[in-house]
Amino acid sequence: MHSSLATDQPRFYTLVTALLASGLLTSFKPAELAKRIATVAEILDGSKPTPRSLKKPIDEYKELAAKQTTHPDAATIAKQYLLTLLNQYEYEVNPAGGWPKQEVKK
Repeated sequence: MHSSLATDQPRFYTLVTALLASGLLTSFKPAELAKRIATVAEILDGSKPTPRSLKKPIDEYKELAAKQTTHPDAATIAKQYLLTLLNQYEYEVNPAGGWPKQEVKK
């Protein structure tokens, strides 16, 4: 998959530091987390429509990600928006429903 989350250095840095700083690496099974990252990447890149419920965090993240994220406050806010997107359960991307039920490692 070709995505700006992987190819754009500030976005990649924000993704990696957000994953390391949060509990997402241990909260979800690897396949579930990969699916969530891929879906968020597609939404951010415009290949999937932006769900109405996520318009504000997506717009805010895009605005912050377009700038340098080396400023600590901007980087922290960008990480928070990205984590919100990755944790969101009620995606309105398709009429059949959103994310599958959360799979938590035991």
